[in-house]
Amino acid sequence: MADYDRELELAGKALEIARKAGDLTEVLKSFYQIGIIHQKRGDYDLALENHQKALEIAEKTGDRAGISKSYHQIGIVHQKRGDYDKALSYYQKALELMKETGDMDGISRSYNQIGIVHQNRGDYDLALEYHQKALEIAEKINDIDMVSVSYQNIGIVHQKKGDYDRALDLAHKALQIKQNSADFYGILRIYGQMGLLCKLKGDHDQALSLSEEALEIAEKLGDMPGISMSYNQIGLVYQDKGDYDKALELSGKALEIAQKTGDMAEISKSYHQIGIVHQKRGHYDKAFEYHQKALEIAEKIGDTAGISKSYHQIGIVHQKRGDYDKAFEYHQKALALVEKTGDMDGISRSYNQIGIVHQNRGDYDFALEYHQKALEIAEKIGDTAMISVSYQNIGIVHQKKGDYDRALDLANKALQIKQNSADFYGILRIYGQMGLLYKLKGDYDQALSLSEKALEIARKLGDDAGAARSYNQSGMIYQNRGANEKALEYHQKALEIAERIGDKAEVSMSYHHMGIVHQSRGDYDSALGFYQKALEIAEKIGDIAGVSKSYHQIGIVYQSREDYDSALGFYQKALEIAEKIGDIAGVSKSYHQIGIVHQSRGDYDSALGFYQKALEIAKKVGDISGVASSIGMVGKIMQMKKNYSDALTDYLISLDIFEKLGSPDVNIVHDLIAELTSEMGEEDFNRLIEEFKGMS
Repeated sequence: MADYDRELELAGKALEIARKAGDLTEVLKSFYQIGIIHQKRGDYDLALENHQKALEIAEKTGDRAGISKSYHQIGIVHQKRGDYDKALSYYQKALELMKETGDMDGISRSYNQIGIVHQNRGDYDLALEYHQKALEIAEKINDIDMVSVSYQNIGIVHQKKGDYDRALDLAHKALQIKQNSADFYGILRIYGQMGLLCKLKGDHDQALSLSEEALEIAEKLGDMPGISMSYNQIGLVYQDKGDYDKALELSGKALEIAQKTGDMAEISKSYHQIGIVHQKRGHYDKAFEYHQKALEIAEKIGDTAGISKSYHQIGIVHQKRGDYDKAFEYHQKALALVEKTGDMDGISRSYNQIGIVHQNRGDYDFALEYHQKALEIAEKIGDTAMISVSYQNIGIVHQKKGDYDRALDLANKALQIKQNSADFYGILRIYGQMGLLYKLKGDYDQALSLSEKALEIARKLGDDAGAARSYNQSGMIYQNRGANEKALEYHQKALEIAERIGDKAEVSMSYHHMGIVHQSRGDYDSALGFYQKALEIAEKIGDIAGVSKSYHQIGIVYQSREDYDSALGFYQKALEIAEKIGDIAGVSKSYHQIGIVHQSRGDYDSALGFYQKALEIAKKVGDISGVASSIGMVGKIMQMKKNYSDALTDYLISLDIFEKLGSPDVNIVHDLIAELTSEMGEEDFNRLIEEFKGMS
């Protein structure tokens, strides 16, 4: 049983005895052992202090093997805290000494550790090169343990590159060696790795089976860190399945053990996991609280990688609740740290998140720039999973800009990668995105087909959260095609699942969509009731963007009832939030709706002013579809003011953009042109068209 306090007590006594006896060799061994114990519990400063003392004695006594071992362990401490340059420096020092003394076993282990550093910083080709070197030496000197470790680490690199099948093959090879040598600690670790791989592939049953086997071995061995890690891993599987209560229970057990053994690194990891579960169910205050706890521990023990991860997750929480300035701030902090440590994988992920923040706030050109940066790094290091994510996110930006065909091309590229790696979670998400794209294009049959495919995968995976999202998406499609009863049925199913798993954000989303259905059928009282419910949850969980969205929809209901003062009041509230959080797209949307209200009450000059503001933003952020919509509305005002020439000019510009985008909104513009023809009379309209032709 890993009782670190007891181990430290015994090592301390051994040190005291060695000092009294003046036995420097034993003093060195004791400092070395104390350093390893502090390292295992995540107390990196004390670990370094003791390894440094061991190194000083080794240098003093000329113990080259001791010097080499100390360099190696100091390297591990720097690696654990995410300081990869320092880690490499010490591993290289250890390697040079081992080469001088011909210590082949030590050389193999140094290559292995250097490989892990490159693996952790996302430099996968170099990682593979060093793990291969370690494997070759291990095979040559018949070091069976190191052969297994090398297979395992080469597998981890392939896992990080998104090649899960290759990773599983290598894990099986490593497992066979460990089983033959009855190395139960090794078997435990490999079961854990294989469980993670099955989870990534979406095979929950196999992931649970392997993780539970790892837990059983850890319990038999009395390996408390192993038990804690197994609980956390089983929790991850339940988290993926959307069983958030079970996930929290297991992460809580892991936390309890880590606190009992004083394993600071594992405590931080458990807080991190608990924070992610709260974030996924929309409990943003709770999520922030736990990520903050994880951050404090990481800062205390000098875990740079842990600090960066916490900044990253805190950024995501702020992003989820719509506080984009705060999100940007934390993602920039995370980026600065990973750039400092040379963590290419981390840099790519930070660029991706910064891209998402710009995308969510409607700053599309900046979003594309950051997603492109993420893609370039992912391609350079061979991270296929991140390449797929980048394609998907670049596609989402093009979708938001109204370029649906380009978005579909990118989604198909992302899908191909996910299908090749059998990543069913990734496939599920991409089917959902493609379904939304076909809905926006007005191809409801294809949209439904893809949403149903996503739902089928979610059910097979046991992913309740994914099933709820798919039901909501199918509901939106049914509502768009006018099948309101069917839409309500699907949103109700989504609501029931979201309530059962405690996903507050999805509960709010379900109410929101049910409100839209009732609004589209003219049942404004019911619509208001559902928007109010969505608003209350958004306010409760601190979802600022959700609050703004609800205000916006409530404004539309009042506008539909011709209660223009109330409508303006709610649009103004939505606008204030959008301006406060830097949601450029939200600001533009509010200007657009305020313009419609002024137009409806006959105040054409005010309406024109707001449409012009919306148009300026759309042009600035590269929202092509938004540009077309705003120009179309400006044209409508020109028509109202009997300025038919300018009206037709605007309609034709709008029509041209929508046609190039392949947008179903061309039908709206055709209707506007038909209204203009009717109002002018066919003869005058045709004369105006001839004038236009003469000018061109």
